[in-house]
Amino acid sequence: MSRRFSSMAADHARTLLLSIHDVSPRSEDAVLRLRELIAGSGGNRSLALLVVPNHWGEAPIHAGSPFAARLRSWAEQGDEIFLHGWFHRDTATHARPGDRWRARWLTAGEGEFLGLEQAEATRLMRDGRSLLEDVTGRAVAGFVAPAWLYGSGARAALAELDFPLAEDQELPAPLFDDDAEPHEGLLIPGHPVHCVLAFLQSDNGVLQR
Repeated sequence: MSRRFSSMAADHARTLLLSIHDVSPRSEDAVLRLRELIAGSGGNRSLALLVVPNHWGEAPIHAGSPFAARLRSWAEQGDEIFLHGWFHRDTATHARPGDRWRARWLTAGEGEFLGLEQAEATRLMRDGRSLLEDVTGRAVAGFVAPAWLYGSGARAALAELDFPLAEDQELPAPLFDDDAEPHEGLLIPGHPVHCVLAFLQSDNGVLQR
């Protein structure tokens, strides 16, 4: 990965991944401030940007817009673009008690892909990838579900669409390899990853690490 700040000796190599979540037109100013803070800290400035195509249905990304041009510029500077849901907000009705618990207690109604059927998850993933690749002119680096919550439909859609990477705090191994050895964080075969995540709390403009 391009975001390798430092590594230890061979058998204990670790990778530090810095990512900004919920990147969209509604969070553009906050993203700019975070990027300035990160740039001021020195080191490799390449980031993982988790982009929401239409955050809460209120901030659509349009090809040819100023935000789209900025996103393309960030990608050209080396930032890796991840698809991060479509709306981000969870509007599903969860039949399973476990899913209702996860939707309520692991996120504040933001686990968009927890309750989606495969067909809808596939459509949103496919449309989102197409949009971001059109805007940036390059392939997306992967998919990260909002709140890292995946239902069975989302997992099936991931297997069908074959994204290069997926991140899920709950999965012990790569999504598509039943024989893979478990490792942490981003699901990259053969690359143990330690994730340090920078979040945007977009409702009140507060930045959180």
